[in-house]
Order: sequence, then structure tokens, then C-alpha cells
Amino acid sequence: MYYETMKQASKSDKIGMHFRIPPERDRVTLAAVDAEGDRVAEGAGVAAALFYELLDQAAPRAAWAEGAELEMNLRQSGNVLHVTLINPDLQATVKATIRLAARYQKAVDRGVEGGFPVPLREKGVEVRPAGAIRGFPVPRREKGSGQAFDIWLAPGEGTMVDLF
Repeated sequence: MYYETMKQASKSDKIGMHFRIPPERDRVTLAAVDAEGDRVAEGAGVAAALFYELLDQAAPRAAWAEGAELEMNLRQSGNVLHVTLINPDLQATVKATIRLAARYQKAVDRGVEGGFPVPLREKGVEVRPAGAIRGFPVPRREKGSGQAFDIWLAPGEGTMVDLF
């Protein structure tokens, strides 16, 4: 099975991804290619970074975790975003930064009876500077609109944070 997707890197250049999935479906091979199909990069480095960039452009995220592996579930109810977070590690406490794609007035941790305010900080934006992959321009990319919060979860612990 063979899949290909192309992305516009600039007005004149194209760079894309080739995905090779064998019949056993036990692995995926990634290769970044130019418009002629020549390989630009392959493997876990540049190709994987480009794959995740393409994924972010195709399916923007409302929130994501950095700094720890967390299970995250998002649900929207009116103007409230409910963020359920679970630490799947049964051995270690984890700390993660939750980055937000929209701005909110307040956040409340519902894992504490009666709710507990969670401080939202500005400048949660992550900026990747403009650059190039083997001569192909990669545009400057910003994630989020500038808010984030930190969360600590004990082994196996979960909570829900409501964003208003």
C-alpha cells in the first residue's frame, strides 16, 4: 500500500511526504520528497517533523500536552472546553504543559471538589523560526494563540479542567 500527500511550502516550491505501509501493517516508512519525487530526507528526523507539521495543518488541535505523555480527551459544551487528562504511567508523577489554540478567561480543575482555579499564563506560544530543509523553504509556524497551563498528575491520576 502506498500513500502520498503534497504540501505547498512556498508559492513556487512543493515538498511532500511519501508513506510506505507494508501489508503486515507493522511499520510506516516516511520520506520527504520534492515535486519531482526525489527524496529530500528520510527517517525519524526531518521526515517525521514534516509529517507532524502536515498533520497539524490538516487537523489543527484545540489543546496539546508537552513535557509528558498524557492521555487527553477534549469535549466542547457551548463556550466551555472540557479537557480530561490522565497520567497513564503507574510509577511516576508527571508534569506537563498544556498549550491552548484559543484564548480563555479562566480555567477550573474539576478534580478538586468544588473546583480549583488553574492559572492561565500568556505567551504559551511556541514559535518555530523559518528555515529550510535541503533548500526547500519551511514557513515560520506558530502554535496556539498565547495561553498555557501546567499540570502535575500522580501515577495513574486523572482530572478534568474546564476552560471558560
